[in-house]
Amino acid sequence: MKYVKLADLNVSTELKDALFDYENTMIASYNRFTTRFNERTKGETRSRYANGIRYTKGPKYLRVINYSDEGQTTVHSFINLKNSNFEFGDVLMSKGWKSPALNKARGNIFNNYRISWTGADYL
Repeated sequence: MKYVKLADLNVSTELKDALFDYENTMIASYNRFTTRFNERTKGETRSRYANGIRYTKGPKYLRVINYSDEGQTTVHSFINLKNSNFEFGDVLMSKGWKSPALNKARGNIFNNYRISWTGADYL
């Protein structure tokens, strides 16, 4: 499976712009989490997190993942593309590696969403 950075993602400019803001929200959350980290490693840790944000595009959802060079890959969230039960751009919490939790959207990438660096927030 190929994980792509935002710049290489084949989506509309509107969605790419919203994803750019989404990534910045993820990174800001991670930076708040790491404020007490050792000064020697804080910068490297933050850079590794920010540079590890990747995407895979499926038929219904865009999977937002955090990829590590050490081989650890985790799902952050899913963005709805074509599931008719949700609006385009709805942020969905991850149920697991392959699918989102379909009980309720955690907001929409174009206006209001609830996420942290670990993923979409619980309801």
